[in-house]
Amino acid sequence: MKKQKQNQQTTPNNQSQTTLRLHYNSSGAKTVKLRVYESSAAPPATHLWASGLVLARWVWHNRCAITQSQTRVVELGCGVGLPSLVAATANKLSKVNYVGNNVLLTDAESFSLMLVQQSIAANSLANHAHFQKFMWGDVDGSLEFTNDATSSYPLLILAADVLYNRATIDAFLATISTLLHSHDSKCEINEHVFKPNTPARCVLAYQDRTPSRNIDHLFALWHLTATIISNDEFGFVESDKQKAVDARVGPNVSPLNEGITIEGCEEGEETGSGWGADLLSVVVCSICATSSE
Repeated sequence: MKKQKQNQQTTPNNQSQTTLRLHYNSSGAKTVKLRVYESSAAPPATHLWASGLVLARWVWHNRCAITQSQTRVVELGCGVGLPSLVAATANKLSKVNYVGNNVLLTDAESFSLMLVQQSIAANSLANHAHFQKFMWGDVDGSLEFTNDATSSYPLLILAADVLYNRATIDAFLATISTLLHSHDSKCEINEHVFKPNTPARCVLAYQDRTPSRNIDHLFALWHLTATIISNDEFGFVESDKQKAVDARVGPNVSPLNEGITIEGCEEGEETGSGWGADLLSVVVCSICATSSE
């Protein structure tokens, strides 16, 4: 049996909690804890992976723009849902008077529902986030936020490590295309810095496991355009990545640089907690709708 770090909390039924700290002032001194439930008994999607951590870093870096604009956040294929849990935590900490519940986590699998609900309860986020079981491609009238009182607010779609299965890529792109085009969200190809009242977009993080594979033609097919977001645009500089590799934990916080640290996690790549060099291969991109004409 593998040894666990002292701060790791275990729960029944092959579940564990990874505890993160979100640093939210210029010196990184003020923090809030976030507990994320994982499972070693279910498919890989029930683990916390490098792409989810890097996307969560992007969300946390842009939290003021997201909360001030009351942006609705929808995560597709959320798994354990770290990026959305970070967005919900930002909502909770903000003084913005939200209309309704602004963070929606979605996945097609019941195991994700169980873990996400536990994380929402553990972090007292019930007023800020909720889960909906959702199959990609089944958009018309079935996805919350498309018909409720918040439908006029900006939309941000999040997705982490959802491109590993070639058979589901078309369904994923069809879903985000439908959502983005339905919100009249055209934007310029280089307009990927997130600001209040920015057009709707999807921010996707993925590990570039097969660099030779190119799906640009699929983006064009679904009238979408994607641009890479450089890591330094959201405070995730190369030195942070190297520290993460050296320490086998999440990005360490440098002076004057807000971020996320991992307080307690189980060792081992197979648990999803030994990210190591995987952080170096994560790509983040902004996907926008283009004209269908």
